Amino acid sequence: MPDVLHRCVTEVMGKGHDESSAYAICRTSLGLKSDGSEDDIPSKVPEDIMRSRVSTVLQFQNGPALVKDMPVCGPMGKFVNGDQKGVVDRKRLTAIAKNFSAYPRQVPIFMSEDHPESNDQIPPVGWVEGLRMDGDFLVARTKLMGSGAVAVGGDLIRGASIYTVQGVNPDGTKQGEVLKHLLLTNEPFYKNLNVAANQAGGEHAVCVFTAIRKEGGMADLNEEVARLKEENAALKAQTADEAVTAQLTETRALLQEKVREVAELTASNENLKGDVERFKSPKAIEELTLALKKEQRINRASKIRRVVCDGVSEGQFNLALVGAPKSGYNHPSDEMVLSWFKGSIFKDSMERLEIMLETMPKQRLGRTYGSGESIETSEIAMTEQDKAGVATIGANPEHVQVAMKPGISLKDYQAATAAKE
Repeated sequence: MPDVLHRCVTEVMGKGHDESSAYAICRTSLGLKSDGSEDDIPSKVPEDIMRSRVSTVLQFQNGPALVKDMPVCGPMGKFVNGDQKGVVDRKRLTAIAKNFSAYPRQVPIFMSEDHPESNDQIPPVGWVEGLRMDGDFLVARTKLMGSGAVAVGGDLIRGASIYTVQGVNPDGTKQGEVLKHLLLTNEPFYKNLNVAANQAGGEHAVCVFTAIRKEGGMADLNEEVARLKEENAALKAQTADEAVTAQLTETRALLQEKVREVAELTASNENLKGDVERFKSPKAIEELTLALKKEQRINRASKIRRVVCDGVSEGQFNLALVGAPKSGYNHPSDEMVLSWFKGSIFKDSMERLEIMLETMPKQRLGRTYGSGESIETSEIAMTEQDKAGVATIGANPEHVQVAMKPGISLKDYQAATAAKE
């Protein structure tokens, strides 16, 4: 295991995350595959960059993440897709992969009914972080978040479609064919694909491909306007019969429509520039961070209320463990609930609370406590009658007693109960 991954896992676990969560966070931050198959590959990410990425993930973490290699296109040969037709071979796919490195750009991943016309039309569910050729197949290194990670990781989405354009540099020179975005879908142009099941090695999926479109922009529309003007001039030089006159009228209307589209696109670009500058504001980022933290605290307090109330209603927790209902765990104030949880027998640990809820029997037990010692530091004794009652409901009395020990963690609980089997 590379030192940077080991240090990352240690640091994240030090912030209160369990080992499994720490590995998931660190693999995502270092660009490693989520299944652990690349843990032994030396990472080129410097220490300071790793810490910065981990800090960002921990601050804005709101769902699962998945780093995965997906075969997204292969040499289908000739194809016809609506009004688009052409040939897709290995040479063409290799050029797309090379252009990804030669002309870096943000390539989003979407999960919708069809390809969006603009990359700003809907929020992405992930990003394409690399393209390479594996034999005859174009393979994308993807980083999926939230609903995208759940859908692909849970085998709910099995198809993908690439959307390519003819890239243009800022100075107007051509880049060639480049990937604009990737669409996750169960209705791809080519049906024989399973991006969810495919891992490193094994059988490759057949390619999926959709319409190849020219990249939109002011330069393209101006070229179209110029072309239409030339056609208009040529039509005027022809014989002015009825057919030519009708075609000329239609061309003029189309020319006017294109001019209007150019004006609308110019206004839209200016509006987007304003939005980008507004979202760069440190104040806007700070407000978003505060709102996320507040929402996380509200969710945590709600979960504490629900889980503790479940334990009380099932007779697993009594007043000796959690106190009066309105005094802490079920207080109307979220902050009062969080404050109570820190000083409770659960020691501000959702893991410990859930272990006790899972292992304590759903009935009231007669418990004895060592005199002079508080419920938070003493081991809870069980009489023979208590053990018999636990056994009658199918639970292991020794496992229950281990779970009730102060400071017990999930890892310690699993080790202790395994030794008692």
